Amino acid sequence: MKEDSVDKQPVKDESTKGFTAEQMQKLLRLLDDTEGAGHNINQIQRRDNDSNRNSQGNNLWILDTGATDHVTHNKNCFTTFFRIKPVKIKLPNNNDVIAYYAGTVQFCDNLILFNVLYVPEFHFNLISVQTLIKDLNCKLIFSSKCCQIQDTITSQMIGQANLSQGLYYLDIVPVTKFTNFFPNIVLNCSKIDIDT
Repeated sequence: MKEDSVDKQPVKDESTKGFTAEQMQKLLRLLDDTEGAGHNINQIQRRDNDSNRNSQGNNLWILDTGATDHVTHNKNCFTTFFRIKPVKIKLPNNNDVIAYYAGTVQFCDNLILFNVLYVPEFHFNLISVQTLIKDLNCKLIFSSKCCQIQDTITSQMIGQANLSQGLYYLDIVPVTKFTNFFPNIVLNCSKIDIDT
């Protein structure tokens, strides 16, 4: 076909110098594919025999170094909640879902997650490590037993996640608009002694 031979001719435009039209089309398709896949959630499996973790229900938050966004499936975790421009998210099972809502989740005065995507189809709460570091100007110090979240300027510990079955679970639950349902939980994050 003549079209094939035309597609393989170098493009004369200075901005695409050295690329054939076919190569440019492939490159543009690749860029289009990656734009929609910019939000990822990693693979996590629930172990129903972990009674300690299951007893805490939907309030568990997992630190995730591969996630690009904070995600929750629990609408009750939000202190603020608002409609957003739809965001396409790829789930671990390779299905795509759309997040239409996001908000703020607050654990204490110094540990606040912004722009947390609400994804009811997902069954975990994830904290994106890269987003947490950027938004809160904090550093995470991982060890074999825990991860300390520290303010970069003051070095004050603002949170901690404990290692359990290969995952780092945040040590505290978020402040919710339904705090009366958790009468036995007392949250005090203003100062945490790291020597214990």
